Amino acid sequence: MYSKIVPFQDIIQAVKDETGIENLRNLYPKISRLIYRIEKDIGFGYGMILKKVNFSKEEETIIERRIKLPDDLVIIEAIGTDDSTLDPSIYAHQGNFLFFHADISSIDLVYYTMLCDGEGFPAVTENHFDAVVAGVKYYMYQPKVWNGEGSAQLMKYLQEYYFARLGEAIGNDVMPSTDLEWSQIAQHVRMSYRDILLYSKEQSYEGAPLTSLSSGDAASKPVPVNATVYDWQYTETTSSISDAVSIDQAFLDSKQKSSLVVFSSGKVISYTAVGRVALAIQNIDINKFRIQDLFGADITEIVFDNYYNVETRTQIYISKDVFAFGNIFYKITNS
Repeated sequence: MYSKIVPFQDIIQAVKDETGIENLRNLYPKISRLIYRIEKDIGFGYGMILKKVNFSKEEETIIERRIKLPDDLVIIEAIGTDDSTLDPSIYAHQGNFLFFHADISSIDLVYYTMLCDGEGFPAVTENHFDAVVAGVKYYMYQPKVWNGEGSAQLMKYLQEYYFARLGEAIGNDVMPSTDLEWSQIAQHVRMSYRDILLYSKEQSYEGAPLTSLSSGDAASKPVPVNATVYDWQYTETTSSISDAVSIDQAFLDSKQKSSLVVFSSGKVISYTAVGRVALAIQNIDINKFRIQDLFGADITEIVFDNYYNVETRTQIYISKDVFAFGNIFYKITNS
């Protein structure tokens, strides 16, 4: 069964409609965490993507033979060192931690997580939508009963309703099987049909061929072939657009870079720290391009502040808000 991708704001609107709570903005981080938790309850769905994170003693992410699992983890795919899978007898998974029975200096964690919109909030598949909304309502009501402010009877009803929707989501979660279904997904996430087939098999964007978009919008305004896009995330929360003035070529050269042609078709960037995120486009004129998210929404001013360096012809974008773990799809288009 083909399932479209549903944005975070549609989930928020459904929760508002069913609970009568109109102001949920301050609860967005909590609702995001609940969505990851609900997706764990449902199990694997094709709306997820693979992500790899390294933990090490040197970076102090392995402490006393344990690591804290990422907040955006849904399902663990593999745990290994030096490209080999670690023997399950070496570790134990308890709650949000992995405990090791031997000394481990470095470890790679490969896991499934979810695509996020341009503001860093998770998106879900349509097959999971009803279960996610029911789960958010159920998990948000639980603390009320615990604190003696809610009804145990209502919580039981919400729980039963959630479990019923959970079963439906699991039953409906069928991978695409036809060329048409894969083509529909490719069009929706702004990737070529060939690219998304490669990604579904290899779980990696590396080496995927560059092809023009079927919509024709990129072809009508070709991007400069010599333009380069740099991306990074700050590891603290004090950075802001004021830091853009001091960014030089040496700083940019230390960051991940791609051709602007890659971003014109769209690229997913994985963030593993807590801090503002940034993009820089070099060798372009001022305000030449716009940034879109997974759903084609223009997030240039919504998400980013920007600064243009006249001398290096570089437009620098730094997010207004702090981002946590996530995989965000960005597409850069001509203005």
